Amino acid sequence: MIDMDDLKVPGTDVFKNKVGITDAQTLAAAEADFSAIRLTELHLKPLVGAFTTEHLQRIHNHIFQDIYEWAGKLREVDLPDRLTRPGAPPWEIEKALNRVFDRLSSENHLKGYDLDEWTERSGYYLAELAQIQPFLAGNELVLQEFTRELAQENDIWLQWDGITKEQITDELHSAMQGSRTANLRRLIMLAVDSEPIKHHHTRDVLRNTERGRGREFDFTKY
Repeated sequence: MIDMDDLKVPGTDVFKNKVGITDAQTLAAAEADFSAIRLTELHLKPLVGAFTTEHLQRIHNHIFQDIYEWAGKLREVDLPDRLTRPGAPPWEIEKALNRVFDRLSSENHLKGYDLDEWTERSGYYLAELAQIQPFLAGNELVLQEFTRELAQENDIWLQWDGITKEQITDELHSAMQGSRTANLRRLIMLAVDSEPIKHHHTRDVLRNTERGRGREFDFTKY
């Protein structure tokens, strides 16, 4: 069985990565930069999928393909702090995801719902997926993108860049703990884009992201 330490650079708490980074702060910066580029690509051309486990894995792979060998793979190790950071055991992850997606399919992927009902149900599913913690890292970004693509199925456009990473992380963590999802729903409502024609398919998405605003990326530094 794979141990968490097998996935880390020896002698550090840093995940092994394609860039060869051994410092946690540098890895976090690189992850944010690379994922910003890949998220921009998804904003311009979302993945075509059936909102299944495979679809979720493809989103994770696209976002983190530049930095992790395990991009797109479901978590194969147990979480060491599951008492404070709930998540399904690795042998239950795929089954747990399939159950959630079967329910989502039974609701026709929320098609035809008015905005009020859609935000309530999408918040529910976002919380359910967060509790599973399907990936070793990057769950928050993947679930945001998955929800954004789900919204487009109902001609609803989400712009997450107005919501900080801390906000979405805090609310997803609360959902993991089984807390009420009202605040998570509120964040989704705040992300609803009232001017989709103005923002959809713009090539300024990267500039408007939290890390991309007003700067140029220099990936050679990694």
